[in-house]
Amino acid sequence: MRAGGPPRWDSQKGMAAMTFYKFMVGVVLSLAMIVVLFFGAVVFSARDFQFGVQQISDQTNGLVSFTDLSKAEGEIATINQGTETQRGQLEQVDHEIAALTAQNESAHRSVEAARVGLVTSVSAVEQRAGVQAVADSSTQGLSNRISALAGRTGLATADQATITTAQAQVQQLATREGEADAREAQLAQLQAQHDLLDGGLTESRARILAWQMTVLRDTDQFDRISNEARALNDLSPWGISAYFAQGHPALLSTGLVLLMGALGALLYLFPAYLNRPIPVTVAEIFVRLIFGMCAALAFYVLANATVAGFSIADSGVTQAGTSSKLNPFTVSLIGIVAGVLCYFAAVKVKHMFGYDDSLDAFGVHGVGGVIGALLTGVFADPDINPLGKDHSILTQLYGIVFTILWTAIASLVILYVVKALVGLRPTKQEEVEGLDITLHGEVVQ
Repeated sequence: MRAGGPPRWDSQKGMAAMTFYKFMVGVVLSLAMIVVLFFGAVVFSARDFQFGVQQISDQTNGLVSFTDLSKAEGEIATINQGTETQRGQLEQVDHEIAALTAQNESAHRSVEAARVGLVTSVSAVEQRAGVQAVADSSTQGLSNRISALAGRTGLATADQATITTAQAQVQQLATREGEADAREAQLAQLQAQHDLLDGGLTESRARILAWQMTVLRDTDQFDRISNEARALNDLSPWGISAYFAQGHPALLSTGLVLLMGALGALLYLFPAYLNRPIPVTVAEIFVRLIFGMCAALAFYVLANATVAGFSIADSGVTQAGTSSKLNPFTVSLIGIVAGVLCYFAAVKVKHMFGYDDSLDAFGVHGVGGVIGALLTGVFADPDINPLGKDHSILTQLYGIVFTILWTAIASLVILYVVKALVGLRPTKQEEVEGLDITLHGEVVQ
């Protein structure tokens, strides 16, 4: 047998097995990324719909029943179908009224302009003829004044020509006024027809309003919210986004944070899978997914508590801001940042400095709390909470420094008390022998 044959065979088998295992881990990692991205997009679209609905109508708190909306839309469509002929007639009458009104206004301006010119020319002739002018600018009054001047002798040739032209103009003015009166009468008839048709539609409008109020109180925004809901339902795969949009906004915001935290952990894990000599395991993927979600959740809770704290004013306590009023983009950004930075602090920074933190309290709560407080100053928005306009990153920084000093001093006091009573940690010898034996007196039989 050739020397080194079996080891080479085992090595080749081991390399093949390792390559296949790494391939399967890559498949699991890719599937996890796809699942997180899919549900992240679904939850984001649902939460974005809720946020948009709340911006349109604050009374809804972002919640609209798709079942009630669908039923209301069906009933409204039935009502509109039954009154389609009347509504078409009313629309036609409205169009005729608008056209006739515009025509009347234009004719009125033209008649008044002609009247002013006629009054000016007649008054000038009267002044030159030494006739006392009569303050009557009506069509009949102008006709009488022009007739009086036409029968007067001794007028200059130019004035006679002016009076002849004025006679023709006043006749035209009378004709145009007659046409305007006819249009006014026609407009009155159309208005009466409009009132009759509109009265017949009053009951159907009341029924439509009643159905709209089953969905939301702010009925003026019903069509807009209906269009938004229809778009969400049409674009969401299998109606999942529409289903999630029925959930409480705070719950969706929390779910979105968890998904973005998982996404941040997976994004951080991909370079390790590609470049790290020690292969990434499936168990490590799930552990880091859970860690990223927990880190994002802790970060989000701290940030949300700080936003709610903006509502505590010197004059008293007002309604606190909650996660249901946060922009979904901000929620997603918080989750991604928390998932990456808290993971980096708990895994890399801890080993870099070599401090003891078995529960990663500093990496998750410490780092997450500092970043959350700072980003709260960045995202403080008066539209979310009016008191947010008086807060900034500098204000948040003061709170961070005070919290660090307070916790450092309190922790130092606790450490000295524990050290004096029981000690801070076991000795090297006790660790070698085993803590079960040296501290608890337990032995496996």
